[in-house]
Amino acid sequence: DVVFVLDSSGSMAADDKIAQARRALEFCVTSLNEGDRFEIIRFSTEAEPLFGRLEPVSEQSRQDARTFVQGLKAAGGTAIDEALGAALSVSGSQEQRPLMVVFLTDGRPTIGTTDEESILRRVIKKRGTRLVRMFCFGLGSDVNTHLLDKIARDTRAASQYVLPQEDIEVKVSSFYEKISYPVLANPRIEVSGGPRVSLLHPRDLPDLFRGEQLLLLGRFKGKGEAVVRLRGQVNGRGRVFTYETRFDGSAENDFIGKLWATRRVGYLLDQIRLNGENDELRGEVTRLARRYGIVTPYTAYLIVEDEAASGVPQVSRTLQQIDRDDALRHEAARMYREANEAKSGDAAVGGSMAMKKLQSAVLPSAAADASAMAWRGQTTRSKEGVQAERALSSQAVRYVAGRSFYRNGEQWIDALVAEHAKAERVRLRVASNEYFELLREFPHAHAWFSVGSQLQIVLGGRVYEIVK
Repeated sequence: DVVFVLDSSGSMAADDKIAQARRALEFCVTSLNEGDRFEIIRFSTEAEPLFGRLEPVSEQSRQDARTFVQGLKAAGGTAIDEALGAALSVSGSQEQRPLMVVFLTDGRPTIGTTDEESILRRVIKKRGTRLVRMFCFGLGSDVNTHLLDKIARDTRAASQYVLPQEDIEVKVSSFYEKISYPVLANPRIEVSGGPRVSLLHPRDLPDLFRGEQLLLLGRFKGKGEAVVRLRGQVNGRGRVFTYETRFDGSAENDFIGKLWATRRVGYLLDQIRLNGENDELRGEVTRLARRYGIVTPYTAYLIVEDEAASGVPQVSRTLQQIDRDDALRHEAARMYREANEAKSGDAAVGGSMAMKKLQSAVLPSAAADASAMAWRGQTTRSKEGVQAERALSSQAVRYVAGRSFYRNGEQWIDALVAEHAKAERVRLRVASNEYFELLREFPHAHAWFSVGSQLQIVLGGRVYEIVK
């Protein structure tokens, strides 16, 4: 069962958004499968359903839908609460059939209930125990990202944003094409035997659709054989998929640690954005981002502030180009604050997009991709913003054998140096007798020493500075 909810308020007239949305909706109607049931609700000052019930897919219902969509005009206010309530109250909805709601809006609620928490509580109440997924599309930057993201999060769906320079029709239609063939609903993982598994990301597994893979990252303690069970529902019936595996912590797979940390940093940053900052969240984000080389405008601010407050010598700080330039440091601070405090606007949309990219990381380049999204959300760019982007994008970071090293000038700095600000410091010349003695004492450090001939590194609780 699918309910399409389309904003037709007056703001949709700008930049031909209503015409693009109409074409996207027509594509979705054409892509409906035999056996599906659907409804279309347009809303502005009030909500108006097409059928008043979930209608089975047929040639006649498709044609009625096309006629309804083509007649949509942009006018009036934005009654989001009424529209979502109507979607969840649609006649014919059944407990055993999953209900997908595709919600498109370009504005914030202006009619009826406008408080986001009140709207969210009503959504959760009206959903009840049914399997409901509410996929939210924000068109432009004048949307309440907190509201859309929380609705998607609390219904185990997803939210996306279409920037002004992007094509609504292409983005919405390609998304719907993906979700139109559900494979496994309500998936959950169970691990028995062997090690203890924790800190899994994503925390709540999303539904699985045709052509997708399920990638779950976490930490484990101990080694040994284990049984992994994937439970879920296929066509309303419970299914269990069982996999026998072994957890051994092979060093060949240390890149997985960085992917896990990237997802966790994205999750923690999103918690700060949606629920507020505290010392524990901020501290964990800073530690993980620095240790694993996850450099974005938001983490850069936290790392620079933490190292200054901790008394790390400036020659040992990881992001020295940002640290030494007041304008760049203030720009990073501004982006962090605005991403967390603004619910709508460029910074809010850019922050939401960036944190989603981190949370879905499948490649080590996810942090760079998230940074690009953060900058793309800034439709008006200051000189300092351009300079900060260049500084962060040019920051060389290498992740080698489980450690991150930051290049500053000709020197590479081990991320752990910042956590040993008060440790004993030893200066050695590269290729000296003392240098080779150190390698014999710590043979596992050979990979780290290969990073560069000028290096600051933590070994045995000391900070060694290797110089030419």
